[in-house]
Amino acid sequence: MKRKWWENGFYHFFTGAVMFGKGKRWFSIGSVLVLVTAGLHTMGHFSSPPDDLKTKGLIFAMEQYHLALPMGMNPSAMDIQNSLSLTMTILLVGLGLINLLMAQSANAKQVRSLAGVSCIVCLALVVLYWHYAVFPPLVCFVVIVPCFAMGFLRAK
Repeated sequence: MKRKWWENGFYHFFTGAVMFGKGKRWFSIGSVLVLVTAGLHTMGHFSSPPDDLKTKGLIFAMEQYHLALPMGMNPSAMDIQNSLSLTMTILLVGLGLINLLMAQSANAKQVRSLAGVSCIVCLALVVLYWHYAVFPPLVCFVVIVPCFAMGFLRAK
């Protein structure tokens, strides 16, 4: 029997019919919060820096300092910082989407495993941001970790 287009997983992905079901709700909420964090991080990356002399001097120094790397690459410290910042966005979007796709299609045992791994990864980020005193992502991941922990405990 052929399924109608609205019965396929793509439709359920956007309606949340499966991924917010019993045993997957906390995991899915944590995954959506990861995507929100990725959006906030991207907004922070592209926002204007403060307009004070110290910040302008720092940005100028980062743009002027170049590293000689293999294959003839010569990025500035600012290029490296920007690429790492956008890498964070890409990886957070990937984590959030993979989690939501698994919540939509996987059984509870798989969701439990993925919730545990996601909790450990986000907890490691909490420790990292606590150590380096970076407040905005620290707050985001402090909110996300309990969601994945509850997802781990509730999935059966």
